Amino acid sequence: MALLKLQRLLPKRMAARLTDLDAAVEHTPRAPSSEASPAVLLTLASVCRATERTELTYQDMHGRTTVREVDPHRLVYTGAHWYFVARDVGREAWRTFRADRVTEARPTGHTVELADPPDAARLVADTITRTGYPFYARVRLPLPPADALRLVPPIVATHEPEGPHSTIITIGGSDPGATADYLLGLRTPVQVLSPTEVRDALLSRLEVLYRANADAGTPTV
Repeated sequence: MALLKLQRLLPKRMAARLTDLDAAVEHTPRAPSSEASPAVLLTLASVCRATERTELTYQDMHGRTTVREVDPHRLVYTGAHWYFVARDVGREAWRTFRADRVTEARPTGHTVELADPPDAARLVADTITRTGYPFYARVRLPLPPADALRLVPPIVATHEPEGPHSTIITIGGSDPGATADYLLGLRTPVQVLSPTEVRDALLSRLEVLYRANADAGTPTV
């Protein structure tokens, strides 16, 4: 809706490019935020719409810069970052690229046909949940798979159904304490299967809450 309102205010040529952006974007649930350059996003959206092979200059998380030839598929917005999903021609594999790490995108003028393209949003979610954190915890939720997906979106964790009334999630975190805080915020019973650091952090927080509430009923002198 915001894109459509903006489109009415732009010159025809820029409005057409904004249409490309809207057509090439998928969303996953999170609070809005993005650091990607609008010019880069518009270029990536255009090549996605045209399925035009592109030369991509990309800087990875370690600061290394590479130039890749890619066949564009989709842009995915997680609410935290924009991701560009494309087939890396040289590596013959589908890849996700953080759009804010794309320093230049140069269309080659050569259009291609994508053979069996992936679900772009799912690929981004899997990449983030499997490789985007320093450690991971496995947690059992006493919820059917559908309810677990609503409570913990696939962009946050991977889900393994465990019968009709239980789901195991694998969730990444920056540290055990932050993961324990997130699990407490779910407001549902959880069982931490691993690692022990997350379980200990969770129990420590519960002990503090218990003591605070147990002492609340003791009259002060």
